[in-house]
Amino acid sequence: ATRADEVNNSLKSTGESLVLDLTLRGTDVVSKLEETGSRITETIVTRTSKVTESFRGTADNLASEINAKGDSVKDMLASRLQAF
Repeated sequence: ATRADEVNNSLKSTGESLVLDLTLRGTDVVSKLEETGSRITETIVTRTSKVTESFRGTADNLASEINAKGDSVKDMLASRLQAF
């Protein structure tokens, strides 16, 4: 084999090795991205549930306050009406 053949074979071998290495690393990167995506999704779902619970509690409190104040105003108006 001539020196050119040796260089050519060496370049082919190096190229194939590089492609294999990139393929393996690419698979690892994809796996890590999927893992990270799953963690992000889990965090979003967890925090969304907490926010929903908080809003529900606040809405329930607001509704109770409106009902209580509404009843007070209704009673006040009824007593003023009777005073006439």
